[in-house]
Amino acid sequence: MYIMLLFGKFLFPEGTGNSVNFMYLCLLGDIDAIKTYSWGSAVLAYLYSSLCKCAKKDSCTFSGCAFLLQAWAWWRMPVLAPANPNSYAFPYASRFNALGMDWSKTPDSKIIFYRQILDRLGPQEVIPLKMSIF
Repeated sequence: MYIMLLFGKFLFPEGTGNSVNFMYLCLLGDIDAIKTYSWGSAVLAYLYSSLCKCAKKDSCTFSGCAFLLQAWAWWRMPVLAPANPNSYAFPYASRFNALGMDWSKTPDSKIIFYRQILDRLGPQEVIPLKMSIF
């Protein structure tokens, strides 16, 4: 049950958020083979596919690993992230835990605020790959 919830609600969520796709059951049938699958690649591919679907004008739902997208956005576009005194840790997303983060300049659920920031975002406010910590 835990693995199905992990797959259906966190790694490969559906847009509605109220169901778990049973296609993952066949992948979990052989316990020894599970560790040989490239789960990170699958999650990233699913996220890319979801972003492409979400970019369409008539789309109103998002599916995909939102946590992965949020960690990437906060890493590459710090202007979107809350103030964070935490240093790099592995896995990288653990850097964004709640301890010590300053949320005072980050409004709650203000989609208009974030859209305005993204519209005004300049190249100097995006960290390019060559400057990354990896």
